[in-house]
Amino acid sequence: MLCKGDLIKEGQVLGYLEQFGTSLPVKSDVAGEVLKLLFQDGDAVGYGDPLIAVLPSFHNINIM
Repeated sequence: MLCKGDLIKEGQVLGYLEQFGTSLPVKSDVAGEVLKLLFQDGDAVGYGDPLIAVLPSFHNINIM
């Protein structure tokens, strides 16, 4: 189960949404740290609703 403070990778499966008896994977589109889970397990969500607040990580940035 995903928790606040967890580090996640881009493309990582974070959980599953159930729709009409089918489980659909939810993948992260960024790498970073989980700041907050915006819904509880079992809550109804709508299309496009944000599910998780993530602080993105920027490992490959070079400051000159």
